[in-house]
Amino acid sequence: MENTNYLSLPYITGSQDQKHITHNEALRILDAVVQLSVIDRNLTTPPADPSEGVRYIVASGANGAWAGWEKSIAAFLDGGWTRLVPNVGWFAWVEDESAICVFNGTDWVLFSDFVTGGGVSLWGVNTAADETNRLAIKSDAVLISHDDVTPGTGNIQVKLNKSATANTGSFLFQTDWSGRAEMGLAGEDNFSFKVSPDGASWQNGLRIAAASGVVSFPSGVDNLKPKNWIINGGFTVNQRGGTRTPGVGVYGFDRWKGHAGGLEQVIAGLPAGDYTLTFESASNGAGTIGGTTAPSPIYVTGLAGGATSVVVPADATRVSVCSGDCRSMVDPFEDRNDLEELAMCQRYFEFMTVALIQSPNSAAGLFGSYITFGSVKRISPTVSFVNVLESNNVGAVVASPISPVGFRLYTSALVVGDAYYTAVVQIDAEI
Repeated sequence: MENTNYLSLPYITGSQDQKHITHNEALRILDAVVQLSVIDRNLTTPPADPSEGVRYIVASGANGAWAGWEKSIAAFLDGGWTRLVPNVGWFAWVEDESAICVFNGTDWVLFSDFVTGGGVSLWGVNTAADETNRLAIKSDAVLISHDDVTPGTGNIQVKLNKSATANTGSFLFQTDWSGRAEMGLAGEDNFSFKVSPDGASWQNGLRIAAASGVVSFPSGVDNLKPKNWIINGGFTVNQRGGTRTPGVGVYGFDRWKGHAGGLEQVIAGLPAGDYTLTFESASNGAGTIGGTTAPSPIYVTGLAGGATSVVVPADATRVSVCSGDCRSMVDPFEDRNDLEELAMCQRYFEFMTVALIQSPNSAAGLFGSYITFGSVKRISPTVSFVNVLESNNVGAVVASPISPVGFRLYTSALVVGDAYYTAVVQIDAEI
């Protein structure tokens, strides 16, 4: 063998005279191909007055001294052109393009195109990639910016695509290669934020339901409870003076009416989604939501929403319906102050004392007043007179028109002189 396999460098033989000529020829070839940089890769004809040592990638359709040298390296050495035939994998810096090209066996292609085309299966930046981490980077910072070169649209989006719902697409944060936090779609299509003290046990801190967008806090929130869709879940408001065991369909404590299974509350306008019903019961009785009956807690998915019936045992207290899966929370019950709870109850029901007074010197005829509710009602309610406290020289008393905000109350003075009317009215906007 007279030449090396890859660069075809000439060997120095044992009996060879003038060995320096062979050695210098090998150095000449090495000087031309090592750290290869060419001026251009689009010429078909040699330049008229080349400088010593210049190199070109010969384009297709070459002629003159380069005829038949397509895709080869043409190097001007010792006053003449020398052909260097590339092998697969050679790199060359193309000066007039300020770009790196790689020879793929048939053509020189931009290295960026080669990578985009899937030619690189592993890529490591300042570290080694492997079959699991095919892209590996060691850096103090990583910048991904919108395309202002092409230019692009000005937008930028990073995509993590998993194959199925049961797979995971997430960002994992580690300390010394041990997981401490993860966010994304972890084994489901609901977005979650999880944390771990040791990389082995994980707690789900926040979960966003894919179907509804409802946010839940499965592990609880310091100083914050999830919204309770139940009103008067602690049974602190009792405007009617009712009992904890009213007859079926009869209201006792505010928002609770008797039911064959205990007590029922109908939640108005519940958004569609997943919910958890929790309550405390000394008898360990069962509750019902969304057609599911079981002891507390009860987690149901895919509730249609709207007016939703919730049934709890008659001895239940601290009743809560929270969005999402709250089963792992120590106590999801939302404590509200008494005034807030009363105001919420009064959107559905309240008693009011109303009065109409006609001055002594007024003539007989109609007189009245506009009555504003203590709380705006969820709908226009019914107004019932339950107890007339006093009445003098007045005709029939009428409440009309009625709106969620209030109603007009009027009557007729039957004679000239004092005329007045005072009564307790019931305002009912229950479901």
